[in-house]
Amino acid sequence: GLVWIVARKLELNFMLVSTSLWSRLLGLSLAASAALWWLSPRSQRNRELTGALAGLIAGTAAAFLFNDSGVLAAAASAVMMWALLAVCSGDE
Repeated sequence: GLVWIVARKLELNFMLVSTSLWSRLLGLSLAASAALWWLSPRSQRNRELTGALAGLIAGTAAAFLFNDSGVLAAAASAVMMWALLAVCSGDE
């Protein structure tokens, strides 16, 4: 039942995190997004951007937790987060 599904999901995610290039893209995108956010105080004061980032963070976490190939979906979402921050940081 449910325990088997959760166990299978965890096993697949751990295998993908340890073997997939997507896990590297996920880590790189999250680190680059954090750096852009940290280095851009003006972006931190932008309420619309903060709301969009909250949604992207929630979406990235949900993709990782609930999608069968969670690391791939989470990496794709994290790249969107980085792209948004890169574009908004360029406005400064």
